[in-house]
Amino acid sequence: MDRFLRQSANTEEAAKTSRGTNPVTQVSDSDLLVDLHGTSCALKAFASTSSVESLEVRRRACGGHGYRSFSGIGSWYADYLPNTTWEGDNYMLTRQVCRYLLKSARLVLTGFNTPDDEVIRLFKDWKRRQDTGAVADFGILGNDLGLIDAFGCRVAYLTFEALHHRDEDKQSWNSLLVGFWRLSTACAQFSTRYLQTTAQQMR
Repeated sequence: MDRFLRQSANTEEAAKTSRGTNPVTQVSDSDLLVDLHGTSCALKAFASTSSVESLEVRRRACGGHGYRSFSGIGSWYADYLPNTTWEGDNYMLTRQVCRYLLKSARLVLTGFNTPDDEVIRLFKDWKRRQDTGAVADFGILGNDLGLIDAFGCRVAYLTFEALHHRDEDKQSWNSLLVGFWRLSTACAQFSTRYLQTTAQQMR
């Protein structure tokens, strides 16, 4: 994500990476395009789902008037609902996000050729906290960076939890889909806050 904003991709290293077709492939595709793809998938699924749910909340808040044509909510809802499927069904996109995160987490655990991107730094910091038993104190009140760290900690926790279920407990991919949805949503919420703060700092 941060490399995308700085546009500092290393094309020579990107050429050496290979995209696997299996969600449990050990090779991490943490080059610029895959990082961007994972982020955009998470953001698309989160934004379109949140918008549809918000429209439904507004319809219910209007009571019976929410069904009336003059409210405009019904037609708006009907027009927007397909966005959860267009340009990639949201359930499929969340799986792609988690595939990317799990592969990056495996790369951190193996310590093999880890690229310098925000996701890898999140996972390394999480493992460092686990190894040292450090208690996280983000100080989020009035501190945007602390809030970003808190969101990032949640992403790392959910990722390594899913990785444990997948690799050590040998749970099937489909049995983890509910957890994958939560993980992708957490990733989108982190990315939203991170990109917003980074863009403000670059002005």
